[in-house]
Formats: sequence, structure tokens, C-alpha cells
Amino acid sequence: RGGGPSLIMVNYKLRRGLVEALWFNASVRVCADGAINRLYETFDDEATRARYIPEYIRGDLDSVQAHVSDYYVSRGTTIVKDTDQDTTDLEKCMELLRETNQLTRQVVVLGAFGGRLDHEFSHYNVLFKYPDIDLVLLSPRRSAFLLRSGNHKIDTEIMGASCGLIPLGKACEWVRTKGLKWDLDGNAMQMGGLISTSNIVQATTVEVACSEPLLWVCDWDFENLELAPDGPRKPQVSRESSTGSSD
Repeated sequence: RGGGPSLIMVNYKLRRGLVEALWFNASVRVCADGAINRLYETFDDEATRARYIPEYIRGDLDSVQAHVSDYYVSRGTTIVKDTDQDTTDLEKCMELLRETNQLTRQVVVLGAFGGRLDHEFSHYNVLFKYPDIDLVLLSPRRSAFLLRSGNHKIDTEIMGASCGLIPLGKACEWVRTKGLKWDLDGNAMQMGGLISTSNIVQATTVEVACSEPLLWVCDWDFENLELAPDGPRKPQVSRESSTGSSD
């Protein structure tokens, strides 16, 4: 294990190439409930499957197949059952990492998109619940993360053209951007008012300043990336400060 991000897999289709690319760069790997079935099914031969053994499975376990849990437990995976109905499986995994002192500065969540819409919103909610963690929701073609209030520089080299800025948590008094086709210049944003969707990245670095946290969503094409030895690069964001103004 190295000093890489924590890797959490949630219960939606897992692309084998992306799992393989991220797995060995992660410091710890956790499957949220039924995601362990997805991981098992990702590999079609025993020799390969046995190389990808997560440290933990956590959830209420209502979706976990018995032969799958037996397989991973026999190879060292720890099952942590949690039947709390007021938290999602992703939240349970985040708390597991916190409880075991394995919550790293960056957490990558695979399988976050493409399933039920309410599940997707629950994943967005976790971004706002853990604002001090660099949480990245990832799929082979989409990425999302939280921009905290303040000034940001987003490295867009590995991103596709399409992006959006969504004031999902609460109204944003002002937003300024540089490097988008339709830049914002101190505009107020809120649900039911102005939001920025179907915007276009036009610079290798996009600058965003916002008075309140915003959800950033963008294309991220894993299939066309050149992989580094430690896996594909994940979206990079530098935060210059936590304060700003619309002037």
C-alpha cells in the first residue's frame, strides 16, 4: 500500500479497466454492500479475481450474495455490518474509514453514476457532507466533485469538453469563472434560477471563484487516457483561498 487515495466502490457497474488502473494506487479499498457482487463479476478468471481483494465490505448486506461474501472473507476481507437506515452505504463506508483512521485526503468513488437517480443524488449529498475531503465521484465517462467557497484552479487536461456548475447545496451569491465558453462574471446562482449546464471547457486551466460551495460535473474519458504507472490521473483542483468577493 502507498499513500494514494481511498477507493470506495458502490453498487453499480464497475468497468474492469478502471478498477485495475486505480486498485494498486489506492491506500485502502472498500466495497459498499452489493458492490462486492459487482467486483466479483468484473473478473472472469480466478487468478485475476484473487488479485483484487478489498480490505472491507460495509453496509446492511441485504444485497450481498452468500458465496461472494464467503469468497472474500476467506481471502482476508473484513465485513462490517451496519443496519442504520438513516445513512447510505457510501456514508457508511466513509465513516468506516474515519473510524479506522484510514480516511485519506482524497477519496475516489467508483460506480457513482448511471444507476437510480435518487442514488446519484445521495452521492452528491456525500460531497457536501464531507466538504474537507477531496471526494471524487468517478465513472469511465463522468466525474464530479465539490468546489468549496473560495478560489480554485481546475486542471482540465484529462477532462472532456462538457462541464457544469450546479449550486446544489444552497444559493450562491456570486460566481466568477475564467476558461469556459460561457464564463460567469459575478452572477448569482441558485436552483430555480440560474445554473450553468452544458458549458464548454476552453482552457487547460479553468478558474472558478464562488461565495458558496458548488458542484462541478464534467466529462472524463477513461478510454482515451494514457495511463501512468500508478493509474490514470484524476481531476486535479488547487484551492488558492477560502475567501473572495464578487468585485
